[in-house]
Amino acid sequence: MQYILSYIIAAWRQRPEVHRNRAVRIPRWPVACLTLLGLVSVPAPFTQGGPAAGPVDGQEILVFAAASTGTALQEVANAYAAVGGGRVRFSLAATSALARQIESGAPADLFLSANTAWMDRIDEAELLAAGSRTLLFRNRLVLVAPSDTDTGPVAVDISLDLEAMLVDGRLAVADPVSVPAGIYARQALESLGMWDRLQARVAPASDVRHATLLVRRHEAPLGIVYWTDARDTADIRVLGTFSPELHDPIAYWVAQLADAPAPAAASAFLAFLQSDAARAIFSRHGFAPPLDADTR
Repeated sequence: MQYILSYIIAAWRQRPEVHRNRAVRIPRWPVACLTLLGLVSVPAPFTQGGPAAGPVDGQEILVFAAASTGTALQEVANAYAAVGGGRVRFSLAATSALARQIESGAPADLFLSANTAWMDRIDEAELLAAGSRTLLFRNRLVLVAPSDTDTGPVAVDISLDLEAMLVDGRLAVADPVSVPAGIYARQALESLGMWDRLQARVAPASDVRHATLLVRRHEAPLGIVYWTDARDTADIRVLGTFSPELHDPIAYWVAQLADAPAPAAASAFLAFLQSDAARAIFSRHGFAPPLDADTR
Protein backbone atom coordinates (compact mmCIF):
# COMPACT_ATOMS: atom_id res chain seq x y z
CA MET A 1 0.00 0.00 0.00
CA GLN A 2 2.78 2.44 0.90
CA TYR A 3 4.59 1.66 -2.37
CA ILE A 4 1.40 2.24 -4.42
CA LEU A 5 0.62 5.51 -2.64
CA SER A 6 4.19 6.79 -3.17
CA TYR A 7 3.99 5.94 -6.88
CA ILE A 8 0.70 7.80 -7.31
CA ILE A 9 1.96 10.89 -5.49
CA ALA A 10 5.12 10.95 -7.61
CA ALA A 11 3.07 10.72 -10.81
CA TRP A 12 0.78 13.47 -9.61
CA ARG A 13 3.73 15.78 -8.93
CA GLN A 14 4.85 15.32 -12.53
CA ARG A 15 1.51 16.50 -13.95
CA PRO A 16 1.52 19.30 -16.57
CA GLU A 17 1.18 22.87 -15.41
CA VAL A 18 -1.54 25.27 -16.53
CA HIS A 19 0.03 28.05 -18.59
CA ARG A 20 -1.21 31.61 -18.86
CA ASN A 21 -2.29 31.43 -22.48
CA ARG A 22 -3.41 27.85 -22.81
CA ALA A 23 -5.04 25.32 -20.57
CA VAL A 24 -3.53 21.85 -20.29
CA ARG A 25 -5.71 18.99 -19.12
CA ILE A 26 -4.35 17.42 -15.93
CA PRO A 27 -4.39 13.60 -15.89
CA ARG A 28 -6.99 12.36 -13.45
CA TRP A 29 -6.05 8.68 -13.15
CA PRO A 30 -4.15 9.24 -9.85
CA VAL A 31 -7.38 10.51 -8.28
CA ALA A 32 -9.21 7.49 -9.61
CA CYS A 33 -6.58 5.21 -8.04
CA LEU A 34 -6.85 6.98 -4.70
CA THR A 35 -10.62 6.59 -4.87
CA LEU A 36 -10.28 2.84 -5.40
CA LEU A 37 -7.92 2.68 -2.44
CA GLY A 38 -10.53 4.41 -0.30
CA LEU A 39 -8.35 7.48 0.23
CA VAL A 40 -10.60 9.90 -1.64
CA SER A 41 -14.36 10.04 -1.20
CA VAL A 42 -16.59 10.92 -4.14
CA PRO A 43 -19.95 12.41 -3.11
CA ALA A 44 -23.38 12.34 -4.75
CA PRO A 45 -24.88 14.24 -7.69
CA PHE A 46 -27.52 16.93 -7.49
CA THR A 47 -31.11 16.14 -8.36
CA GLN A 48 -34.15 18.39 -8.22
CA GLY A 49 -34.96 17.10 -4.75
CA GLY A 50 -31.41 17.18 -3.40
CA PRO A 51 -28.31 14.99 -3.55
CA ALA A 52 -28.65 11.58 -5.16
CA ALA A 53 -26.37 8.59 -5.55
CA GLY A 54 -23.27 9.21 -7.68
CA PRO A 55 -20.03 11.22 -7.87
CA VAL A 56 -21.16 14.85 -8.01
CA ASP A 57 -21.40 16.60 -4.66
CA GLY A 58 -18.16 18.44 -3.97
CA GLN A 59 -17.00 18.34 -7.59
CA GLU A 60 -16.35 21.73 -9.14
CA ILE A 61 -17.35 22.39 -12.74
CA LEU A 62 -16.25 25.09 -15.15
CA VAL A 63 -18.77 26.78 -17.43
CA PHE A 64 -17.62 28.74 -20.48
CA ALA A 65 -20.36 31.36 -20.82
CA ALA A 66 -21.15 34.41 -22.92
CA ALA A 67 -20.18 37.59 -21.06
CA SER A 68 -23.76 38.89 -21.17
CA THR A 69 -24.97 36.05 -18.92
CA GLY A 70 -22.52 36.63 -16.06
CA THR A 71 -24.71 38.42 -13.52
CA ALA A 72 -27.66 36.07 -13.96
CA LEU A 73 -25.48 32.95 -13.95
CA GLN A 74 -23.86 33.86 -10.66
CA GLU A 75 -27.31 34.14 -9.08
CA VAL A 76 -28.27 30.79 -10.58
CA ALA A 77 -25.10 29.22 -9.17
CA ASN A 78 -25.95 30.60 -5.72
CA ALA A 79 -29.44 29.11 -5.96
CA TYR A 80 -27.93 25.80 -7.07
CA ALA A 81 -25.60 25.73 -4.07
CA ALA A 82 -28.51 26.55 -1.74
CA VAL A 83 -30.27 23.31 -2.72
CA GLY A 84 -27.19 21.14 -2.37
CA GLY A 85 -25.57 21.52 -5.78
CA GLY A 86 -21.82 21.47 -6.28
CA ARG A 87 -19.43 24.35 -6.90
CA VAL A 88 -19.63 26.16 -10.25
CA ARG A 89 -17.02 28.48 -11.76
CA PHE A 90 -17.53 30.64 -14.83
CA SER A 91 -15.19 31.79 -17.55
CA LEU A 92 -16.96 34.78 -19.08
CA ALA A 93 -15.97 36.19 -22.46
CA ALA A 94 -17.22 36.70 -25.99
CA THR A 95 -18.82 33.54 -27.36
CA SER A 96 -16.37 33.52 -30.27
CA ALA A 97 -13.35 33.59 -27.95
CA LEU A 98 -14.73 30.78 -25.80
CA ALA A 99 -15.57 28.63 -28.83
CA ARG A 100 -12.03 28.97 -30.14
CA GLN A 101 -10.65 27.96 -26.74
CA ILE A 102 -12.83 24.85 -26.79
CA GLU A 103 -11.61 24.02 -30.28
CA SER A 104 -8.04 24.34 -29.00
CA GLY A 105 -8.69 21.83 -26.24
CA ALA A 106 -9.29 24.07 -23.22
CA PRO A 107 -11.00 21.98 -20.51
CA ALA A 108 -14.55 23.00 -19.59
CA ASP A 109 -17.74 21.21 -18.63
CA LEU A 110 -20.47 23.34 -20.21
CA PHE A 111 -20.61 25.90 -23.01
CA LEU A 112 -23.25 28.65 -22.98
CA SER A 113 -23.28 30.47 -26.31
CA ALA A 114 -25.02 33.73 -27.28
CA ASN A 115 -25.03 32.73 -30.92
CA THR A 116 -26.45 29.80 -32.87
CA ALA A 117 -23.67 29.77 -35.47
CA TRP A 118 -20.88 29.41 -32.91
CA MET A 119 -22.74 26.60 -31.12
CA ASP A 120 -23.30 24.93 -34.51
CA ARG A 121 -19.56 25.12 -35.16
CA ILE A 122 -18.72 23.35 -31.89
CA ASP A 123 -21.50 20.83 -32.52
CA GLU A 124 -20.27 20.05 -36.04
CA ALA A 125 -16.78 19.49 -34.66
CA GLU A 126 -18.31 16.76 -32.45
CA LEU A 127 -17.17 18.52 -29.29
CA LEU A 128 -20.60 18.40 -27.58
CA ALA A 129 -22.04 15.56 -25.54
CA ALA A 130 -24.74 13.88 -27.61
CA GLY A 131 -28.26 15.10 -26.86
CA SER A 132 -27.17 17.79 -24.38
CA ARG A 133 -27.68 20.89 -26.55
CA THR A 134 -30.55 23.03 -25.27
CA LEU A 135 -32.03 26.41 -26.23
CA LEU A 136 -32.25 28.42 -23.00
CA PHE A 137 -33.49 31.96 -23.70
CA ARG A 138 -33.27 34.99 -25.99
CA ASN A 139 -32.27 38.64 -25.78
CA ARG A 140 -32.76 41.90 -27.68
CA LEU A 141 -30.65 44.81 -28.91
CA VAL A 142 -31.02 48.34 -27.60
CA LEU A 143 -29.47 51.74 -28.32
CA VAL A 144 -27.95 53.20 -25.16
CA ALA A 145 -26.38 56.45 -23.97
CA PRO A 146 -24.97 57.70 -20.66
CA SER A 147 -27.77 58.38 -18.18
CA ASP A 148 -26.93 62.09 -18.02
CA THR A 149 -27.38 62.60 -21.76
CA ASP A 150 -29.88 65.17 -23.00
CA THR A 151 -31.07 62.83 -25.73
CA GLY A 152 -34.55 61.45 -25.21
CA PRO A 153 -36.18 58.22 -26.47
CA VAL A 154 -35.93 57.61 -30.20
CA ALA A 155 -37.60 55.34 -32.75
CA VAL A 156 -35.04 52.90 -34.10
CA ASP A 157 -35.98 52.83 -37.78
CA ILE A 158 -34.74 54.20 -41.11
CA SER A 159 -35.55 57.74 -39.98
CA LEU A 160 -32.99 57.57 -37.17
CA ASP A 161 -29.95 59.81 -37.82
CA LEU A 162 -27.24 58.12 -35.76
CA GLU A 163 -24.50 60.11 -37.46
CA ALA A 164 -25.96 63.38 -36.18
CA MET A 165 -26.52 61.92 -32.71
CA LEU A 166 -22.87 60.84 -32.49
CA VAL A 167 -21.65 64.36 -33.32
CA ASP A 168 -17.88 63.73 -33.33
CA GLY A 169 -18.02 60.62 -31.12
CA ARG A 170 -18.00 56.92 -31.90
CA LEU A 171 -20.57 54.12 -31.65
CA ALA A 172 -19.66 51.44 -29.09
CA VAL A 173 -20.41 47.87 -30.17
CA ALA A 174 -18.84 44.49 -29.60
CA ASP A 175 -16.51 43.38 -32.38
CA PRO A 176 -18.85 43.22 -35.42
CA VAL A 177 -16.70 40.61 -37.15
CA SER A 178 -16.79 37.76 -34.63
CA VAL A 179 -18.56 38.67 -31.36
CA PRO A 180 -22.30 37.84 -31.42
CA ALA A 181 -23.53 41.17 -29.99
CA GLY A 182 -21.46 43.02 -32.57
CA ILE A 183 -22.62 40.76 -35.40
CA TYR A 184 -26.27 41.38 -34.48
CA ALA A 185 -25.60 45.14 -34.28
CA ARG A 186 -23.97 45.12 -37.71
CA GLN A 187 -26.88 43.12 -39.17
CA ALA A 188 -29.39 45.60 -37.71
CA LEU A 189 -27.52 48.60 -39.12
CA GLU A 190 -27.22 46.88 -42.49
CA SER A 191 -30.97 46.26 -42.50
CA LEU A 192 -31.55 49.95 -41.79
CA GLY A 193 -29.12 50.98 -44.54
CA MET A 194 -26.75 52.65 -42.06
CA TRP A 195 -23.77 50.30 -41.85
CA ASP A 196 -21.74 51.66 -44.74
CA ARG A 197 -21.94 55.20 -43.33
CA LEU A 198 -21.29 54.21 -39.71
CA GLN A 199 -18.70 51.45 -40.08
CA ALA A 200 -15.75 53.83 -39.79
CA ARG A 201 -17.23 55.36 -36.63
CA VAL A 202 -17.60 52.11 -34.73
CA ALA A 203 -15.60 51.61 -31.52
CA PRO A 204 -15.27 47.79 -31.38
CA ALA A 205 -15.06 46.16 -27.97
CA SER A 206 -13.91 42.67 -26.98
CA ASP A 207 -17.41 41.75 -25.79
CA VAL A 208 -20.77 43.36 -25.06
CA ARG A 209 -19.92 44.12 -21.42
CA HIS A 210 -16.95 46.23 -22.51
CA ALA A 211 -19.07 48.00 -25.13
CA THR A 212 -21.53 48.91 -22.37
CA LEU A 213 -18.70 50.22 -20.19
CA LEU A 214 -17.45 52.47 -23.00
CA VAL A 215 -20.79 54.24 -22.90
CA ARG A 216 -21.01 54.28 -19.13
CA ARG A 217 -17.57 55.93 -18.92
CA HIS A 218 -18.51 58.53 -21.56
CA GLU A 219 -15.85 57.13 -23.89
CA ALA A 220 -18.59 56.75 -26.49
CA PRO A 221 -21.80 58.81 -26.65
CA LEU A 222 -23.87 55.89 -27.95
CA GLY A 223 -23.73 52.11 -28.01
CA ILE A 224 -25.65 49.12 -29.27
CA VAL A 225 -25.79 46.40 -26.62
CA TYR A 226 -28.06 43.73 -25.22
CA TRP A 227 -31.08 44.78 -23.19
CA THR A 228 -29.89 42.61 -20.29
CA ASP A 229 -26.54 44.40 -20.09
CA ALA A 230 -28.19 47.81 -20.27
CA ARG A 231 -30.62 47.05 -17.45
CA ASP A 232 -27.88 45.62 -15.21
CA THR A 233 -25.49 48.55 -15.73
CA ALA A 234 -25.70 51.74 -13.69
CA ASP A 235 -25.54 55.15 -15.38
CA ILE A 236 -26.90 53.83 -18.70
CA ARG A 237 -30.09 54.98 -20.40
CA VAL A 238 -31.94 52.99 -23.06
CA LEU A 239 -32.94 55.27 -25.94
CA GLY A 240 -34.63 52.71 -28.17
CA THR A 241 -35.03 49.04 -29.05
CA PHE A 242 -34.12 47.36 -32.33
CA SER A 243 -36.79 45.23 -33.94
CA PRO A 244 -35.83 41.53 -33.86
CA GLU A 245 -36.66 41.43 -37.57
CA LEU A 246 -33.52 43.49 -38.26
CA HIS A 247 -31.07 40.75 -37.24
CA ASP A 248 -30.71 37.03 -36.63
CA PRO A 249 -32.41 35.68 -33.49
CA ILE A 250 -30.37 36.41 -30.35
CA ALA A 251 -30.61 32.85 -29.09
CA TYR A 252 -28.65 31.44 -26.16
CA TRP A 253 -27.72 27.76 -26.29
CA VAL A 254 -26.12 25.60 -23.63
CA ALA A 255 -24.54 22.17 -23.97
CA GLN A 256 -22.29 19.79 -22.11
CA LEU A 257 -18.90 19.29 -23.71
CA ALA A 258 -18.05 15.78 -24.86
CA ASP A 259 -14.79 15.81 -22.91
CA ALA A 260 -16.17 17.43 -19.75
CA PRO A 261 -13.77 16.83 -16.81
CA ALA A 262 -16.74 16.27 -14.45
CA PRO A 263 -19.53 14.88 -16.65
CA ALA A 264 -21.95 13.83 -13.89
CA ALA A 265 -21.69 17.19 -12.11
CA ALA A 266 -21.99 18.99 -15.45
CA SER A 267 -25.18 17.10 -16.30
CA ALA A 268 -26.64 18.01 -12.92
CA PHE A 269 -26.01 21.73 -13.38
CA LEU A 270 -27.24 21.58 -16.98
CA ALA A 271 -30.52 20.16 -15.67
CA PHE A 272 -30.73 22.92 -13.06
CA LEU A 273 -30.25 25.61 -15.74
CA GLN A 274 -33.50 24.35 -17.26
CA SER A 275 -35.42 24.29 -13.97
CA ASP A 276 -38.22 26.67 -13.01
CA ALA A 277 -35.97 28.24 -10.37
CA ALA A 278 -33.27 29.09 -12.94
CA ARG A 279 -35.82 30.33 -15.49
CA ALA A 280 -37.24 32.73 -12.90
CA ILE A 281 -33.77 34.16 -12.28
CA PHE A 282 -33.05 34.59 -15.99
CA SER A 283 -36.42 36.30 -16.42
CA ARG A 284 -35.65 38.76 -13.60
CA HIS A 285 -32.48 39.72 -15.44
CA GLY A 286 -34.35 40.46 -18.66
CA PHE A 287 -33.86 37.26 -20.65
CA ALA A 288 -36.96 36.04 -22.46
CA PRO A 289 -38.11 32.47 -23.18
CA PRO A 290 -37.05 31.20 -26.61
CA LEU A 291 -39.36 31.27 -29.61
CA ASP A 292 -39.59 28.71 -32.40
CA ALA A 293 -38.05 31.31 -34.71
CA ASP A 294 -34.93 31.43 -32.52
CA THR A 295 -33.80 28.08 -33.94
CA ARG A 296 -33.52 29.29 -37.51
